[in-house]
Amino acid sequence: MEEGLRGLLDGYKAGIDPYLNLLPKENKIVLEVNVLLREMEKLAETNSYIEFMEKATAKDYFNRIIGYYGKLSMEQSKLAPKRTTIPAPSEIAKGYHLAYEALPTDTNLSLTKKVYERVFQLEKESKTGPEFLCKMEEEDLFLEMSRSHLNEVMRNGLEKMLQSGSDFSSDGKGVVSNPQMEHYFQKMQEQMKNAGSLMELEYNAMSSAEDSRFSNLWDNTFLNSVLNAVLNPLISWRMNPTEDLRKEVESAYFYLNEFWGLDWKGLFQITRVSEYFESTIYGGSGGQLKSQNIHSAADLKKDLEVCLEKCLKGKSLLGDSALKKTNVFFRGKEIAMKDIEEVLSETKLP
Repeated sequence: MEEGLRGLLDGYKAGIDPYLNLLPKENKIVLEVNVLLREMEKLAETNSYIEFMEKATAKDYFNRIIGYYGKLSMEQSKLAPKRTTIPAPSEIAKGYHLAYEALPTDTNLSLTKKVYERVFQLEKESKTGPEFLCKMEEEDLFLEMSRSHLNEVMRNGLEKMLQSGSDFSSDGKGVVSNPQMEHYFQKMQEQMKNAGSLMELEYNAMSSAEDSRFSNLWDNTFLNSVLNAVLNPLISWRMNPTEDLRKEVESAYFYLNEFWGLDWKGLFQITRVSEYFESTIYGGSGGQLKSQNIHSAADLKKDLEVCLEKCLKGKSLLGDSALKKTNVFFRGKEIAMKDIEEVLSETKLP
């Protein structure tokens, strides 16, 4: 499993463990949470960071695990035993100490740790459990524990996503090109900072997760339909120049021209396409193309253009680039392809 994914999952576990430690293992909600955590572990073990983020978003994992915070809290309150004595602050704080000890040491969770340290200070200053709870409520620490932890998990997740693949990429940069996921992480951080209650935090998390899931699906469909539909057969022909593959390239390129109204030049004038090509297609090659005298995304684009010309057997690369064909529908609105990158970076549910 990638180090970044290990840190991301450990961060979520650290936030939810205090509830799991105080509830019976056979509790229905606890069982559901453990199943979800196992599914996330399995997905993380078999995918790269960006593949995990895309698939986990599509499966609604982030929305679901955040939603369990409130459910587990309700289960804990239902199962709380009736007492005839006043609990000591140390009894109430036991779960918070376990959660603090479970925080991953290799991830920057400084704000979360400060909140817990304030909780422990109030524990020492309080004479009774109710006094301890009142002080925590006065300083809004119940919300702050969840808010600060989730906010830092999102921040660390964004950093790891942007750095993913930098250890092997052609230029030392991350190979992830996903503007809507960047927007999702940034939006969630801002919303969590401003959330006034756990209910508001959960609602915003659900809304943002649904927003991200839809945008990610749309983005993948667009790239597959416009760029990868041409690049996949073209790269295959480059490695194995058979007649069948040549015909596939020719057919894909004519479809690009006739249906989308794009030629080779127009395709790469779409910011979303050129950015994805540079970051993921060229960046993900891991420097293997240098032996072929390809040292940049521009070199690779030119090399593929030469291959395309050979596949077209003298037919012009230029085609009908009618302006009306270079627009697409996104959430009921017609937008220009050149604006896709910007739209994905600021999209929100209507």
